[in-house]
Amino acid sequence: MNKYIYNDTHVYWVKSDYSDINYTKGKKVPMYGVDLSSFRVLDEKIYAVDNKAVYYSGIPIAFAEPGSFKLLKNGYAIDKNHVFLQGEIIYGASPKQVSFLMII
Repeated sequence: MNKYIYNDTHVYWVKSDYSDINYTKGKKVPMYGVDLSSFRVLDEKIYAVDNKAVYYSGIPIAFAEPGSFKLLKNGYAIDKNHVFLQGEIIYGASPKQVSFLMII
């Protein structure tokens, strides 16, 4: 399982061996330039945001606008200008026209 670990001075993205629930075998990658006072992990736990950037798996998402960023479902997210899937822009998609179909 992957996750963010953070305290008052540092933020790390930890990519862990799925069998290691204590994250002792995971690779701890420091994240630089994070605003610690506004940093928060979002519901899907792979996305995070601060007042300067949006992060996916510990990497800033190019062109993502943190002030308007919202998670949707299944790795999808939007901001005021873009639609994202797993941290990548879906070009040609409009955040104002995104909807999901429920298939039974």
